[in-house]
Amino acid sequence: MTTVSVDEYTVEMFLGDSKKLLVTVVNQNGVEQDVSNDRWVSTFKVNADDAAYVIQKTSDDPNEIERPYGGNNAKGLVKIIPGDTQSEEPGELVFDVEITRAADSGVHTVVKGVLTLNQDVTN
Repeated sequence: MTTVSVDEYTVEMFLGDSKKLLVTVVNQNGVEQDVSNDRWVSTFKVNADDAAYVIQKTSDDPNEIERPYGGNNAKGLVKIIPGDTQSEEPGELVFDVEITRAADSGVHTVVKGVLTLNQDVTN
């Protein structure tokens, strides 16, 4: 069984812009873990217990989550595109990144955080 450490992020972006979140998965000893064959899901919601999500990205589509990233099997890149936020209101979304291990189907949350959506002046 692999134990991973959970990083906490605070991220800001403007509504309708692009944002990329680089995630490196390490175990509790700080050693990078090969997660290149694992399934990644990143979900953004107004409240953590909401049934509906505002944004959801999966590694099933490399245009949403690219992994491995930069030739490193411990890294993945979550890609938020303008259409994901352009119709949202300014405010905060909670999010996480969860991986399902290919080797044992273990599910691990590797990142949690808050995404602040700021009003853009130029639309």
